[in-house]
Amino acid sequence: KSRKIIDMAQTFINQSEIVEKMDFVIIKDKIDFIPLLCSAGLGFYRSLFSIIDHYRDSKGIVWPKGIEPFTYAVLPLYPRDPEQKEISERVYNDLLKRGERVLLYDGDKIGIKKRNMDLIGVPKKIIIYKPDNIIKVVEENRDGDTKPYQ
Repeated sequence: KSRKIIDMAQTFINQSEIVEKMDFVIIKDKIDFIPLLCSAGLGFYRSLFSIIDHYRDSKGIVWPKGIEPFTYAVLPLYPRDPEQKEISERVYNDLLKRGERVLLYDGDKIGIKKRNMDLIGVPKKIIIYKPDNIIKVVEENRDGDTKPYQ
């Protein structure tokens, strides 16, 4: 069985100026060596990119539950429509009060908005639209399944 391995350690080589200040030299076989000081660690970006590399699909990032930057994106179809704007802001504030991490995305066309949310890994989208002059609010998951927002 094969497994994917991610090398997350990062080595930082400190320049020899620190060693030179310490006047530290190793002599072996009549040759002087000035050692390099090294340190290793896990950087934030290396950890982040490792998670993204491991948790992604053809649409974009699929964050492990609990570390996603946003749990919901509120996507009004026509954000300039006063009714849709008001309901979008109400849904946004309602989700914030529930303790969710929410993004209100009022730019671009709806298809672009949905693809962008999949790309950055927002698992749930709240879509506000107005067919036949009746406001509808639906919740859509990453697979495209929808249900009325409550």
